[in-house]
Amino acid sequence: MAELAGVSVVVKAGGTPLTLTDETTAAVVANKSYQIVATTKRVIDWLTAVVVEDGGATTTEEYTVNYLNGTITFTDTASRGAITVSGKYVPMSVVAYGTDSSSNAECDVVEYPEYGVTYKRRLPLFKYASGTLVNFNVVDTFFVPILNSNLPVVLEWVADSGIEPDRYLAFLTNIADALPASGMEQRTIGWVSTDQFIQLGV
Repeated sequence: MAELAGVSVVVKAGGTPLTLTDETTAAVVANKSYQIVATTKRVIDWLTAVVVEDGGATTTEEYTVNYLNGTITFTDTASRGAITVSGKYVPMSVVAYGTDSSSNAECDVVEYPEYGVTYKRRLPLFKYASGTLVNFNVVDTFFVPILNSNLPVVLEWVADSGIEPDRYLAFLTNIADALPASGMEQRTIGWVSTDQFIQLGV
């Protein structure tokens, strides 16, 4: 796999949801999993009901929705017609003047020893993620209102155009400003994603 240069990374944040109507999908796994073709419409609004149609008729099959990459996965494998998706999508915009970012995904693991068993058993529990965004400070009309609203925002990292982006639905936890006399003012934005939010992207 080719190395990825930091300068090529693009960081984006989600905006106000827009209407998604009969959006075309393509099979990712034949007769099983389908992803929205338009890359700009793959973040599906998790607060809006999703309607999936098979050949123009609303499907009655069981399926799951990956809200963070626009994928519909059916429980059963079967031949289907054209799969389309309606609801709302979250448009993603580049974070202005971004200069640095970090992210860390983790999973809580507990040990549960048993009498008579000589090895340790480990059970994965809650997943979570956190990180920071750093940008040269400008008049902020985006992140400060989100922090004050206590509402989550979708954050996206695109390292290469040929790779599926990393996305998290996250709460902003803090906004800190650095004011060095020798350089540009910088703003650091902290965020955290909960297990419930991470499950939206599974």
